[in-house]
Amino acid sequence: MRCFLFLMVLLVASGPAWAGSFYINSKGARVELVSAPRLTHETQAVERVFLVPGSESSISLGRQIMVRLHRPGTLGAVLQATNLSLKEELGRDKTLFLCEARDADAVLAASVTASALAEVKWALPDFSVPVELYHRPNDTFYSMQWHHDQPSGVHIGSEAAWDITMGDPSVVVAVIDTGFDNAHPDFDANRLKTGYNSATGSSDVSPGDRSADAHGTVCAGAIAASADNNEGVVGICPGCSLLNIKMMDGRPTSTQISNGYKAITYASQNGASVISCSWGLDPNVISQADFQPYYDAIKEVVSQGRGGKGAVILFASGNGGGGVGGLIQAAELQNMPEVMTVGGTGPDDYIVDYSDYGPNISVVAPTGYLDYSALNSFYDGPQIVSTDTTGSDGYSRAGIYWMSSSSIFTDTRTTFVEPDTSGNYSAYFSGTSASCPIAAGVVALVFSANPDLTGAQARTIVEQTADKVGGASYDSDGHHDRYGFGRVNSARAVRVASLGLDNADGAQCAEDLNCAHSLCAKTHPDDATGTCGEATDGGVVDAGPDDGGSQIDAGGTQTDAGWDAGGSQGDPGADQGQAPTDLDSNPDGGLPTADSSSDGSADQEQKSGGCNTTEAFGNLLLPIAFGAWLSLRRRRREVLPC
Repeated sequence: MRCFLFLMVLLVASGPAWAGSFYINSKGARVELVSAPRLTHETQAVERVFLVPGSESSISLGRQIMVRLHRPGTLGAVLQATNLSLKEELGRDKTLFLCEARDADAVLAASVTASALAEVKWALPDFSVPVELYHRPNDTFYSMQWHHDQPSGVHIGSEAAWDITMGDPSVVVAVIDTGFDNAHPDFDANRLKTGYNSATGSSDVSPGDRSADAHGTVCAGAIAASADNNEGVVGICPGCSLLNIKMMDGRPTSTQISNGYKAITYASQNGASVISCSWGLDPNVISQADFQPYYDAIKEVVSQGRGGKGAVILFASGNGGGGVGGLIQAAELQNMPEVMTVGGTGPDDYIVDYSDYGPNISVVAPTGYLDYSALNSFYDGPQIVSTDTTGSDGYSRAGIYWMSSSSIFTDTRTTFVEPDTSGNYSAYFSGTSASCPIAAGVVALVFSANPDLTGAQARTIVEQTADKVGGASYDSDGHHDRYGFGRVNSARAVRVASLGLDNADGAQCAEDLNCAHSLCAKTHPDDATGTCGEATDGGVVDAGPDDGGSQIDAGGTQTDAGWDAGGSQGDPGADQGQAPTDLDSNPDGGLPTADSSSDGSADQEQKSGGCNTTEAFGNLLLPIAFGAWLSLRRRRREVLPC
């Protein structure tokens, strides 16, 4: 089942639906809108709501419109011609502006008028669109954090990575989500940057008191909860700094497009090396709402972040529908080649059934399995343990786990027992929402080990040092549409990063990736390091890890726009006809086989929308996804909490 937490709106009938509503999108095409009766929003005056044909999704529109100019200095003429007023400047290059019209109808009219002007590249209504989150909250003690270390050897090698670096405070990881609890005792105040609320334009990033509002806090803890402080859990990069960005305000399942643009660009412009997004935009509304501002913001992060070196932005892949992962659609943010898209694997290193997939999957990272057959066994095995909103707010309350009801605005008590009664930690964080911040933490460790790396180089290191897991058949580039380049291995990634890339013969190396012209020669296969150059008497050429992983082929091609793992270059929305690549059959992992086809209609589940879905048991809505995307994937079941 899919956990889609959509913005639920109260429709108030006030006469017949409007007819003939449309606007001009960023490609110059006319987009017809299906109008519905006026609605009342709990936090703002939304004047129009539009239904998405063929789905239960809807989008809403107030007075705002985003205008992109071809060149700066021409806004005045545009405002005069369209009767718009300037609200704020969005872009640093003085070509993107947020404007206001008299009402929603005037916004649509202004889009048509502005699009015909020579000065305007595009003018897009600032729709409020559904957001889906990918995760499930989790526990509190290090011994319960199996993804760091467990006897089976199925883990990401955190302890070996920490021998090299536990993170550098100069490496900032932005968490764009529902806001996280800055006052949590497991967050070091010295490593918290001034936060930003893109919905209100303020620095108030405190989360609400509901379980859905705790999504940002569990994500932040998975990345950078403090170490060695006798408190709670440990993040992947405990020495790194956090930038708290609240994108969903009031309702954690919807946000305006401009809020997303501002959130991403703020992160890039305020020192973020890594941006973690455990949410996704409902793909059902792509036909109605133009996501071009998101595409622009993400490209800016990758090309201009970190002073021009490039930052890395990661998204959870999504949690499929009905417990089964779906093919990521062409126009989704997760399909952008600039994005590191992260799927989920369970404690046995097999993909979780709900993890969405496709040719742009970068890597997979740990999460928990989910059982949709019954509420009392929903959490099937260990999940990811992380920080929770403190006290009686969030998921953990007096030692019991609480989850969102089907209304999203009330919570329901479950029978799942939390690790302690403080309410500060939860043991039930899951979905691809949990996988994404774990992978983001690994990227942050890589930057900590070598701050001179470009964003593209850091991404390449994480991908090419990932372990080939799941018993799957990876292609000649070392890629699989469900596993990406493999499950992240922080120990391997940090070793390679610390030694640098393209080293000359004779230089120290951890894997072939370190060497410019030769292989990494080691005296013994289990050696952590060797020397760039051919092996001599009794030596071996081996780039494999000593952490239980296997050597990975350095596949794929790198471009200025980012890593291309098989998807098409450019805006995801440019080609809606992209077909999936073949999926290899895996009898051990239970993975289905899907033949490539031009319409993507092979024996595979197409996503019905967004990243997260929610499953109702009676009147209970499982909080698998919050925000825009939450993805969980199990070996035989799929869940959609990013």
